[in-house]
Amino acid sequence: MKLCLSVWKTSLICSITLLAATGMLTGCDASIEGTLPPRDQLHYPVGLTFHPDGKYFYVINSNFDARFRPDAGGTLSVIDANTFEIRAASSPYLPSFGSNIVLNEDATKAYVTARAQDSVLAFDVASDGSALFCRNKAGQTTSEPTDCVINRALSQNDSAKVPEDPFDLAVFSVTRPEVGTVDVLNLAHLAGTEVSTIALPGRDLSGANLQSAPLLRGASAITQRPGTQDLYVAGRRTNRIAIYQPYIDERGKVEALLSRGSFALNNEVEMIDARALVFDENGERFYVLTRIPSALYIVDVVPADPASGSGRAHRIVGSIPLRAQPGGMVLHTTPQGQQLAYITSAHDRSIQVVDVETRTLVDEIPLDSEPYDIVIEPKTSGCASPEDRCRAFVTLFSDTPQSDQSCSDAGGGCGSVAVIDINPLHRDTQTPQLSRYHSVIKKIY
Repeated sequence: MKLCLSVWKTSLICSITLLAATGMLTGCDASIEGTLPPRDQLHYPVGLTFHPDGKYFYVINSNFDARFRPDAGGTLSVIDANTFEIRAASSPYLPSFGSNIVLNEDATKAYVTARAQDSVLAFDVASDGSALFCRNKAGQTTSEPTDCVINRALSQNDSAKVPEDPFDLAVFSVTRPEVGTVDVLNLAHLAGTEVSTIALPGRDLSGANLQSAPLLRGASAITQRPGTQDLYVAGRRTNRIAIYQPYIDERGKVEALLSRGSFALNNEVEMIDARALVFDENGERFYVLTRIPSALYIVDVVPADPASGSGRAHRIVGSIPLRAQPGGMVLHTTPQGQQLAYITSAHDRSIQVVDVETRTLVDEIPLDSEPYDIVIEPKTSGCASPEDRCRAFVTLFSDTPQSDQSCSDAGGGCGSVAVIDINPLHRDTQTPQLSRYHSVIKKIY
């Protein structure tokens, strides 16, 4: 979904400091243009992710209608997965048009792309996942976005600027003797032809550095191949899948982006309009979700030389037709070993459930509004018994509590997160109307 950025004309006038213990804000100059968004509501939610403990999850609110001030018009909601409470005092502000969020490997940092002001942000994560925050120069906990934006550190370090329109991101960590752990942020940019990588030596913004390279047009999806440091990138304005690897030196600086080749996913169209790229757990197969055509492509990573098993090549082994406007997807393996892809469809306001082995549509889950992103909660309990909790969470971009109400009439909030039961043992074949399986059991506004 392409969001218009030209509406933003105002700039930051004063700082807003969050006192983490109380959630209270300091005073602000009356000349501020625009207002802050409410932190106790969702507002055009898009990307979301779970803390690995499964107790909390995080939702990006995009301020799509430009109702709030551009520099802090979005929020990053921290939500309790047990009570579904939005923890307002623990939820920081974002620049508008937030897009995606990824946690680093030990869940100490949350990284976010926000398309307004081409922003990339780094938040500290509370040890139990219950809060997101950063610290100002005085070391105080704050929700002010300017204290979390990596762009400022890049400017102070005379590093390159973040290319226009950062959208998707993939994060991994490396260790370097001189600086310890380095978080490596890899960005797909919807505008232009570049991808970029930001390295944070010691996971500290003060050492942030960046390299970019022209790789493909309109990059919209980026993911790391498991077991490697290869990044796979798909785009909306190309028919190719590109692969690269960042080179990080001993000082924790990204010195170069090394191309690892590319291949055409579909030679019959110029633009596949890719929306997601997802690997299976072992990294030997991946799936590309596209809108031209609306399909799920299946690609195997195979040896370039089958006889010796050396090298690497890519073989497209099939494609699965889908309903119009697929958007997000997640893979899920049932206790019976069935591998399912849950795929959002904005046009039909539904989730398509596809068996990726038989390549068939096995179910469709109706929704009340256009879905955007989807995640499945961590396997803290699984789906092996009727008592187990097993759920998918889906952002509904413009949902409202009342079916006859539009977002413009909804006050400060708009959109929801739908909670869907995906435990197959909750299916009731005798009385389907009572079945919880593949149904919305809760909405969070």
